[in-house]
Amino acid sequence: MRGIIKGANAGVPCFGRLMGFGFIYAWGVCMWNTGALDILGRGEPLNESGVWLASAVVTPFACLVFAALEEMKEGAFGTPRIAVVASICTVAGTVLAAAFPSVPLPLGFAVQIIASVFTGTGPVVLAVLWMVQLSRVDSAVVEEALPLSFLVPLVCGVIVPSLGFTAAVAITALMPCVACLLLVSVRSAIDDGRLPCAEPPFASYDEEPSRARILPTFVAAFFLFALSCPLPFLTGVNEVTGTAWLSLAGNALA
Repeated sequence: MRGIIKGANAGVPCFGRLMGFGFIYAWGVCMWNTGALDILGRGEPLNESGVWLASAVVTPFACLVFAALEEMKEGAFGTPRIAVVASICTVAGTVLAAAFPSVPLPLGFAVQIIASVFTGTGPVVLAVLWMVQLSRVDSAVVEEALPLSFLVPLVCGVIVPSLGFTAAVAITALMPCVACLLLVSVRSAIDDGRLPCAEPPFASYDEEPSRARILPTFVAAFFLFALSCPLPFLTGVNEVTGTAWLSLAGNALA
């Protein structure tokens, strides 16, 4: 592959680690878009539940909060312990989101809130951490590895729902852990020179791009994301059960 050849020290195993980014999306597909985690056995995706709606509302605000934290404390997302905490929160949120229908009220309501916060923030942190590390890798490698990483949610979304509730919950909960481990290994590979580094950002410019040019794009992305996440829940458009073939097809085309 072109990206592998370009970096003298970049081997196939290191290139494969970059596909760990896909496990974040695989978690989302198996978690929300299939009926794999439906404890009641009706095959209903969790994106038809209140916990998904609350999580979808938390996510864009979590993006803003963590962006602000990174701005105030530059490099705050650089420590591996942040990735570990984020993956643990995501695992806990996954289990609680799957279990809450069997928990009696009012405890069940508290479980939903905790699950929503954990599933709405943990994957955001993991995604940000991955983007930080990917920005350090030569763009030629990223351009090949990142599209391939979307094969991960495609495969997981087909296989996991057929494994039964307990196995599906366990495997889905472990996906953020895999993303975390591969993230740490990618960071190590970059530091050791086993993955080719990207050119310094804005190397040909005397100053960084104006925030006035970045802000409109960010605001547009924020509102599109904030509105599109709850849309299936609010419109009732998600009435399919079992494997969400349209979502999987979307991931394959991504």
